[in-house]
Amino acid sequence: MKRYLQILIAGLSILAVSLACALDTPTPSPTGSSQEGQSVQRGLESFTSYRRQATLQFKGQDETGAPFEAQMDFLEQVNRDEDATYRMSRIVLPNLPPGSFEMYRIGKQRYLVSSEISETFPCVALPETAEQESSVLTFDRLFETISLGEKLGNRTTFNGVEADHFKVEGLKINLGSPQQWSAEVWTDAKHGAVLYFKGTADGEFAIEGHAAKGTLTWEYFLLDLQNTHVTLPRECENLTLKDLPLPLKILSAGWQGSQLTLEITQSAEEAVNQLRNALSQNGWELTADAGTGEIFTLSASKEGKTIQITIRASEKGSRVEITLP
Repeated sequence: MKRYLQILIAGLSILAVSLACALDTPTPSPTGSSQEGQSVQRGLESFTSYRRQATLQFKGQDETGAPFEAQMDFLEQVNRDEDATYRMSRIVLPNLPPGSFEMYRIGKQRYLVSSEISETFPCVALPETAEQESSVLTFDRLFETISLGEKLGNRTTFNGVEADHFKVEGLKINLGSPQQWSAEVWTDAKHGAVLYFKGTADGEFAIEGHAAKGTLTWEYFLLDLQNTHVTLPRECENLTLKDLPLPLKILSAGWQGSQLTLEITQSAEEAVNQLRNALSQNGWELTADAGTGEIFTLSASKEGKTIQITIRASEKGSRVEITLP
């Protein structure tokens, strides 16, 4: 079975609007009255650093009635003072090894990390593009809004932070159509940030391309407030082949086996010209160069390693397929 995990790359302007909407949501009232939907990201601007992690588990049956289980793990680390971000998503599907996908941003430089892309290229440096912010598939995209309902009990402490405990009254899940669900949330009493969020839902869901019916459970944590640091893994600090130039305006990226696929805004002809020049300027020797119109192919070698590149025209620009050694 082939597996394709797509990572979503959104513009900084889109991210800024999302955060602004989250921050404008009213703070939960102490009476526990019904609230408008709020984002899981709400209140995060109050902290210079933090770590967020979440796990979703599904157990049920697929469209054929066969037993089906899946798990999705998410991790995010942010340090604003260091201008650094780390995001990871991991998916476990039946009869397949776990697949993880990681993205680091240190200043303007971004790194895509996964040993499943290529043993030779476990870390790939993405373009330093000021207009773009890269993000792995995140928990926030799966749970778009949470509406707080009845306040449960008195104010308490959660991981050293004063917190209020609420029953969730409304919930928007972007994984399917739950017939029934139950959830609770603990929020930072001062900033309204979601500290802990757990729940369960029964219904029909779409899990990585699988239509399935069963039970979805989840847990989300906000941890290590003001005490989180982001460090590049060794694969990125000591790149054997440091320059795999990608002078492209990337819309989305993903991988399948050793093939990295990029959806970009440039036309196929613009992309092949830019890649051809960038490879040559960074010490790559072009060993093959063919194509015209809507499809082009390049082959380049450096330090005994060879990459194959195919550029195809698409509706929004073009698709770049890079086969790594």
